[in-house]
Amino acid sequence: MLRESLPRKEAREAHQANTSGRQDQFSFRRKLAPLPRCMVLAVTIAVALSQVHTTHAHTISKSSPHFHTQRRASPATVQRPLVRSSRPRVRVRPLAASRQSVKEREFKKELGTRQQRLPKSSVEGGKGMKKMKENMVTKGEGNMANGNLPVAALVALLVVFVSNQWSRALIYYINNFNPTSTDPTEATRLYANIDIGYDSSQYAILSSFGFTIAFALSSLLAGDIVNRFDRGGLSATSAISWSIAVALGSLSHTYPQLFCSRAVMGLAQGLTTPAAYTLLADLTPPDRIAEANSIFSSGIYIGGGMASLSILLDQQIGWRGAGITVGAFGLLAAAISLGILKDPKDHPPVFGANDVDGLDLRSLGERGREMGRQWHEIFSSKATLLLLAASTVRFMAGFTIAAWKAPLFLSLFPAEATSFGIQNALIVAVAGGTSSIIGGAAADALARAAGREENGEQEELSEKQGGFMSRLTPSQARLIIPIIGTAIAAPLWLKTATAPSFQTASVALLTEYLAAECWFGPALAALYSTLPDKRLRASTQGVFSVLTALGNLAPVLVGEAISSSGIFGHFSDTPIRSALVWSVVPEYALSATLFAWAAIELGRPRPKAPAVS
Repeated sequence: MLRESLPRKEAREAHQANTSGRQDQFSFRRKLAPLPRCMVLAVTIAVALSQVHTTHAHTISKSSPHFHTQRRASPATVQRPLVRSSRPRVRVRPLAASRQSVKEREFKKELGTRQQRLPKSSVEGGKGMKKMKENMVTKGEGNMANGNLPVAALVALLVVFVSNQWSRALIYYINNFNPTSTDPTEATRLYANIDIGYDSSQYAILSSFGFTIAFALSSLLAGDIVNRFDRGGLSATSAISWSIAVALGSLSHTYPQLFCSRAVMGLAQGLTTPAAYTLLADLTPPDRIAEANSIFSSGIYIGGGMASLSILLDQQIGWRGAGITVGAFGLLAAAISLGILKDPKDHPPVFGANDVDGLDLRSLGERGREMGRQWHEIFSSKATLLLLAASTVRFMAGFTIAAWKAPLFLSLFPAEATSFGIQNALIVAVAGGTSSIIGGAAADALARAAGREENGEQEELSEKQGGFMSRLTPSQARLIIPIIGTAIAAPLWLKTATAPSFQTASVALLTEYLAAECWFGPALAALYSTLPDKRLRASTQGVFSVLTALGNLAPVLVGEAISSSGIFGHFSDTPIRSALVWSVVPEYALSATLFAWAAIELGRPRPKAPAVS
C-alpha cells in the first residue's frame, strides 16, 4: 500500500472530525426524539438561553477602561453554542415589550423634535439632549413618560378658569327688570340695571354681543400669541386683566363704562382657553388628554354655580360689592397661576418681548399670511369641519338653556324663586362638573380599548380580539361619549320644559345636565387628532372659542321669538316653553348627528399633510 500524502491525510482527519461532531449532534437529537415536540423545543430554548447568559456574564461593559482594547478579540475566543437546530430561529418577545406604549413613543418623539430645534453649539457633545431631558422633567413634562396627570398645573388652570366663568356669568344674576322691593334705595343697591339705568334690550347687548364680539376677536388672534409667548404668563396676565375689568365695571356709573368693562373682559378671556388647552396637551399623556380637558372644562360649571350663588352675595353686600369680590378672587387665581404654571416650551416672557431676538423681524403681512396657512390646514379636513359644526350647534343648545333657563322656571313656578337659585347652583356645579369629568375619563378608557391607529390601520392583535371596539380609532372611540350624551339630553330637556311640577322639572334638569355636559373634553381631544401638526392646536382652539360667539345667536333668536316683534316679523309672542322646546331639542339632535358623521370620517385613512413651518 502506498503511503498517503500529507495534504490528503490532513483533509481526511478534518473530515472525520467534522463527521464525529455531526454524529454527536444527531445522537443528542435521537435522545430527544421520544419526547413530545413541545418538550424538544423547550429543551433547545433552555440550552440557548443558558449559553446567552454565559456570554453576557463575560461581556465587558463599555464604561470599562479595557473595553477599547478587548473589543477586537479574535473570533476564536467567541463562545459558540454546541447545539444548533436545523429549524429557523424564532425571536420570542413578551407582549408588553413588543408593543411599546403610546405615551412613551410620544415622549421620545417630542424629545427628538426639541433636540433638533436646539442650536448646533448646544447639541454638540450630547449637551443638548441632556439639557432638554432636564427641562422636560423639571417643568412637569415627565408626566408624558410616567402616564400621570399634571395635577399641579391642572389645579392652577382650573382655578383660573373658575374665575373666568364666574366673572363672565356674574352679569346674569345682578339684574332684575321686575323687582318686588318697593324701596328704591334697596333696589339700587341690589340691581345694576336700576342703579345705572338701562333697559332689557341694552342688557341683551351687554350680556351677549358686548362680550362675545371682543372675545371672538381675541380668540382669532390667540393662536399666534400663544405660540410666541409663555402660556403660564399669558394665563396669569389674562386673569389680572379681566379681574381689573370686572372690578372697574362694578364701580361704573354709566352704561358705556359698564359696556367697555365687558369688552375688555372679553378681550382678556379670549386668550385663556387656547393657552390652557394647548399647555395641558403638552403636559398630559396622549391617552389621558380627554380626561384632563374634561377636568379643566368643569370650571365652566363650577364658575357658573358660583355665579348663581352670587345672588346670596348680592343680598349681603350689593351688586357693586359682589363685583369687587369676584375681581379679588381673579387676582388670587392669577397669583396661583404665576407660582405654579411652567411652560415646557422655550417661549419668550410676556413682558420685555421686544428684547427677544427675531420676534419682531417679520412684517405684519407675513404673520397674516402664516395665520392664513394655519387656518387652511385646519379647515382642510372634512372631519375637522364636521367637529366644528357639531360643536357650534351644541354651543347653541347650551347657551340657550343658560340664558333662558331662569326665566322659564320663574314663569312656570314663580313661588319657587329662592329654591330654584340654590338648586340651580348645585345642579350646574355638581352635576355639570361631574358629567364633564366622568365623560373625559370614560372617553379615554374607550380610546385605550380601540383596536386601530389614527391613520386607519388595524393593529395585529385586534383582529384576534374582534368586536366593535377593535374597528375604531381612539378618536372615534372618544366621540361615542358626546354622541350618546347629546342624544339622551334631547328628551330630557323636553321633559324639563314640559314638567307639570317644580320637583319634576328639577329632577329632569339634573339628569339633563348629567347626560349633556360630558361632550366637551372628548370632542376637543378628537378635534386635536385631526390636525396634521400639533402646533396648530392654539389656532384651532382659537377657532373653537369663536364658535361660542356663533352659539350666542341662538338665545338672541329665542328672545326675538318671545317678543312681540318676532323673528323678521314671524313667530311673534311665542310662549317661552314652546320656544325653548322647538329650539333646544332639534339642536341636540342635530349635534349628535354631526358628531356621528365626524366619527365616520375619522375612521377613514387620510394622507399625511405637510407640517406647518
